[in-house]
Amino acid sequence: MPINRRQFELGINDELQLIMEGVQKILSINRKQAFSLYDLFAIKELNLDKDSSRDRDNLLYALKILEDLLAVETRLVHRTPYYATTGRIYDPTTWKILSS
Repeated sequence: MPINRRQFELGINDELQLIMEGVQKILSINRKQAFSLYDLFAIKELNLDKDSSRDRDNLLYALKILEDLLAVETRLVHRTPYYATTGRIYDPTTWKILSS
């Protein structure tokens, strides 16, 4: 299945695109909260299986791309990584900043 040019530039496929969109939406809605991986796996809308190594790898990779885009920031809280939105608004098809 072909991917679009922006997905190619970011190194993501359709599956990762959907995870990124879901994570960004959840973090944006919950701006005053930060989420651990465990918290993100518990969100049914992401359709991730906490026992699947593939889903874990995909979520970690999607979070890394979002962090590289400055859409998500990560902080260690007592040795556990937490993820929160940076507050920037992105177009989910191009991952370009719409407002900051």
